[in-house]
Amino acid sequence: RNRFRDLIANDPLPSGLTFSYVISQLQAKVEALFRLFLADINVTILCLHKAPDAEQIKQETTAMFHEQLCAMQKAGYIRSDISVDMIADYLNGAMERLTERYLLTGKSDPTTLSRQAVEICFGGIFSRQVLFTQLAEVDLDGMPGEGVPSKI
Repeated sequence: RNRFRDLIANDPLPSGLTFSYVISQLQAKVEALFRLFLADINVTILCLHKAPDAEQIKQETTAMFHEQLCAMQKAGYIRSDISVDMIADYLNGAMERLTERYLLTGKSDPTTLSRQAVEICFGGIFSRQVLFTQLAEVDLDGMPGEGVPSKI
């Protein structure tokens, strides 16, 4: 549990770094977490489900993610119009599910899984072509569906 806390509770990234550097640092952190989970599968399963304080562990994890995400939002790396509470819950749930479904079953390794998880979360799921051409036309402040090009 302490190693897990140490991995999450590192120094926040200062503002002014390049996006690719920030992504590489996030991927390295997530990969280290996945490696920790894989190092002792029994402890991971116990912490996620069977421990009497499993729910408390999940809440602590979410709080640690929240702290780091607040620092990243303050530094300008995360949009200010998105709730950090929601992002922390999302990340915690996604890490748990990816660990169970891909890591512990051997369907993926820590490096591949961390790269894809960080890319999905911070890069999104749209193709680069859509991001740089069609999404520029979308009114993100409008109601869902307003301003969305018919091609998407």
